[in-house]
Amino acid sequence: MTINVDRLSASPQPFEFEVGSAWWRAAIPADPELPRELDEPLRIGVSGYRVGDELILDGQVTGSVPLECGRCLARYG
Repeated sequence: MTINVDRLSASPQPFEFEVGSAWWRAAIPADPELPRELDEPLRIGVSGYRVGDELILDGQVTGSVPLECGRCLARYG
């Protein structure tokens, strides 16, 4: 999941990524409060462009991360 920002121009360029549990385990530090597996892959959409010397990234992440309430143990995700 890499965007070569040196190649971005003034016109927005779309990028699409999908990441799963292997990426999640590598990217998120081990913590007993956090899941080690995802219910489904995360889908990432990003648009990137330049305005002068500035780099503009606008994106959205969709998917499900299974979490549990620490008080009642209800599962969310």
